[in-house]
Amino acid sequence: MILSPEADMDNPVMLKNSTVRYALTASELKAMEMVPIVWSKKIGTDTYYFKCMSSLSYSTEDISEQIHSEDYSVCQDMYVLVRKEIMTNPFRVGAYTYRLEYDPEKALDAQIFSRVYDCGSVSGFVKSGNAASVQH
Repeated sequence: MILSPEADMDNPVMLKNSTVRYALTASELKAMEMVPIVWSKKIGTDTYYFKCMSSLSYSTEDISEQIHSEDYSVCQDMYVLVRKEIMTNPFRVGAYTYRLEYDPEKALDAQIFSRVYDCGSVSGFVKSGNAASVQH
């Protein structure tokens, strides 16, 4: 029972590849507040951040499948938010827990997205043609 993910959901010592953090940090909360101010279109992010932002009625989309598959082609007209948490620790995609084997920031750079926001714990990207749409 001690090795059950349900019994050990907040302690990654035993199950470091399946423990998901469910609390947001102060800087993740700040990013969540800031992006809708500077971007009026869809915001794409991982499942947990999506659920938090949706509860505040922000125009968001869950792009966890794209993050997991490393294919951001459907994200061209949205502000993509990548939390450092999902880059270094497991995250949820539906009923499954995944750990990334790649750096999403480098993948977004390679797919011609521009980094328009970075607070250390969250990075924001838009497709290069849409970077001018971000209000400063």
